[in-house]
Amino acid sequence: DECNTLGGIWEKGNAYGATDGLKVDLDKALVGHRRACLLDPDYCDAAARVAIRAGKNEDVVLFAQRGCDANDERSCLKLGNAYETGTGAPKDEARAKAAYTKACDRGEGQKEACDKIGVTMK
Repeated sequence: DECNTLGGIWEKGNAYGATDGLKVDLDKALVGHRRACLLDPDYCDAAARVAIRAGKNEDVVLFAQRGCDANDERSCLKLGNAYETGTGAPKDEARAKAAYTKACDRGEGQKEACDKIGVTMK
């Protein structure tokens, strides 16, 4: 939790909403979020989100894959987007569809993923 919190502080440039003069530093944010992701895949979506903002596309795929492997739908959506666009990994339609399918979770997950594979949300 603390690593994720620290990553969030650097990502937002403040601690708990206070205006304390910190500047946004995505590299430092990524250090905290990366550590949190390695310790607990539930935090990998946050690491992938910061990697996207920082333009570290290969990291996006690594974090999203770890989160998706742990059944985090948001991570699966990010992984599908990476494979669909070829950002951080070679374009791979089959892998994109597999990630979107997992993210959609039979119409009970991520709407964007369901839309991409033609599944109606429940």
